[in-house]
Amino acid sequence: MPRRDIAGITDSTHSNPMTRRSPPVRGIAAVPWEGPVLRRIAVGEHLILGGDNMDAALARRAEERLLQGGRKLTAAQWGQLVQGARAAKESLLSDHAPEQLHLSVVAEGSRLMGGSLSTQLTRAEAEQLILNGFFPTCAPDEKPERSPRVALQEIGLPYAADPAITRHLAAFLRAHAQAGFTALGEGTAIPGRLPRPDAVLLNGGVFNSPKLAERLLAWLKPLDVPALLGDPGRNYFPKSGIEELARYKVQTTRDLEDREIRDTGVYKLIRD
Repeated sequence: MPRRDIAGITDSTHSNPMTRRSPPVRGIAAVPWEGPVLRRIAVGEHLILGGDNMDAALARRAEERLLQGGRKLTAAQWGQLVQGARAAKESLLSDHAPEQLHLSVVAEGSRLMGGSLSTQLTRAEAEQLILNGFFPTCAPDEKPERSPRVALQEIGLPYAADPAITRHLAAFLRAHAQAGFTALGEGTAIPGRLPRPDAVLLNGGVFNSPKLAERLLAWLKPLDVPALLGDPGRNYFPKSGIEELARYKVQTTRDLEDREIRDTGVYKLIRD
C-alpha cells in the first residue's frame, strides 16, 4: 500500500491542524506503511491564549465584586480565586451546569483572621464572558484587535491583546491560504475564501466543554469540517455527544506523571 502524507497547516496557539492527503509518495520502499504522516507546511504565531486567560477573565469579574474602590486582591488571594474560577468554568460550561456557583478567598489582615470574602458567578456570566469574549462570531476577513484588553490579560505574561480565538484562527487561515489550497490540490487561493481543512483537532482541556467546542464548530460549519477531540484520561471528560474513534498507549515519564504509559483516546464530536 503506498504511503501517503498528511499536509498539515498547524496553528501552535490553538492546535487546529489543516490536513489533506497528498498523492502517493514514490521511491520510499524502505519505509514500511504506518498510516498517514503529518507534514507541517505552515505554523502560526505562538500566542499565549487559552484556558488560563478564561480563568483570569472570570476571576477578574469576581474580584470586582469582592472588593470596592478598585482595590486588588493580594497575590495569594488572587491565586485562590483563579483556582476557584477554573473549577467554576468547568462546571458552569458543562452539559448539566448549575445556575450559579459560590467563590470565596481567605480574608487577610489582623481584623479578618479566619474570615473570607465571597461572591457568586452565574452560568449566564460564564457564557457571556467565555463564549462571546473568546469565541465570538466573526467574518472570515476579520482581523484580531490590537488594543489591549486589560480584563482578559494577566500581568507579566505576553497574552494576546485580542482574546477572540475565532479571529486569530481566521487570520491564520488567511495568512496561509495559498499553502492550504495547494495542499488541498485546489491550486491558486481564491480571494475571500478560506481553505477547507479535512479535520480540526480540538486539543486541550478547554474543549472538553461541549459548549466551547460547539461554538468553534459553529464558526467552522460553513467549511463543513469534521472535528476530533483528544483526551489523555481527564476526570471531567464529557460522557455524551462524542464517539470514540481510536485509543493509543502514549509513553511518558514518571518525572512528568505518575505513570510511564498513558492511555489516551481520539473522539469524534457528534453534532445535532
